[in-house]
Amino acid sequence: MYKNGLLLANILANDSHTYEDWGLINGQQYNYQISAINDNGESALSNPVTGIPSGIPDTSTDLTLLHNDEQLTVSFNLLAITQDVVHPSDEGNTIINYKIYYSIDYFVNQTVVQLGADENQYVISNLQNGVPVKLKYLL
Repeated sequence: MYKNGLLLANILANDSHTYEDWGLINGQQYNYQISAINDNGESALSNPVTGIPSGIPDTSTDLTLLHNDEQLTVSFNLLAITQDVVHPSDEGNTIINYKIYYSIDYFVNQTVVQLGADENQYVISNLQNGVPVKLKYLL
């Protein structure tokens, strides 16, 4: 078994026909190939198959609330398309949407707002001044 052109593992004919690779980075492309070996040598490598691992997205950062008369504006940073240490990431899989949950009765009843993948702000209106609002948001 070869990964990105380098020998990854020798798999015996009697072993399982599956291989599980570990330590991969979400969003990075990996190419795998196999060859057959007998007493006369090794065959040419197979055509490559490509895989890109992905995971659940990181939590977005910098959630902010701006309050005005009878409304709150919720905003946050959109997730980066690539993974790095500094910026939260989509973990190799395109963000489909963001969800904001809010409630004025401690989540006995809640309202769910779904935003598009490129939207990072929502105005909650028709609120009563002085009444607490609880909120959370998910990807």
